[in-house]
Amino acid sequence: SSGINAEYGGPQNSTAVSVVNHENDNANYKPIKIFGASLTEIMAQQQQQGDTSPIPSFLLNAFRVLKQKGLNEEGLFRISGSMNDMATLRENIEAGRPVDLAKHDPHAVAGLVKTFFRELKDSVVPSDLNGYAVTIATAPDAANSGSAGETQDPMIKINEYKFIIERLPPLNKAVLEAFVELLIVVASNSARNKMNENNLLRVITPTIHCAPQLVSQSMRYFNYLYKDGPPPF
Repeated sequence: SSGINAEYGGPQNSTAVSVVNHENDNANYKPIKIFGASLTEIMAQQQQQGDTSPIPSFLLNAFRVLKQKGLNEEGLFRISGSMNDMATLRENIEAGRPVDLAKHDPHAVAGLVKTFFRELKDSVVPSDLNGYAVTIATAPDAANSGSAGETQDPMIKINEYKFIIERLPPLNKAVLEAFVELLIVVASNSARNKMNENNLLRVITPTIHCAPQLVSQSMRYFNYLYKDGPPPF
């Protein structure tokens, strides 16, 4: 941007001046540990730097770029991006250097998102709530133990998942909500990118350490579970 250029640009009339300016550039960067930190640690660092984003800025930018440039990429989140590209991106992001994710391969951006969640110090869904989600998913339907012809009310399990989501720490809920919203958009373009709900679940849930059923229900009933929309049934 012009602000960045104005701040980091300078006279280049001699080698000595050029070297000094480069050192000043590095001094103005504000490193931030994103990979391998906890969500609260990342947000504390951002706030110290005057960043008021509601979730980690890296995720906000990555999700936006993937919606803009990645929806037609076959195998998004499944096909690996360039390891060199991902390593360079990671280094520049954590060094605090300006990074335009839109100029990079969407597969590398998606791969870095997976790396972020894989290395996150604390899972987005805490282990106790995730364990409860697994219990809900594997519990027999009430109809199996009821009278013949009785049907299970689908809202029973959906409301259990809503119970879990509402008990997530606000920051965790905001991150999961933003990520699920991206997955919905990706799946809605599966005719082009070949990543329908099932394919996304296979590659995403091991990465974010979350019960597949919680993600799938979140994708199917997003407005009800996250936006307090009307019941789906």
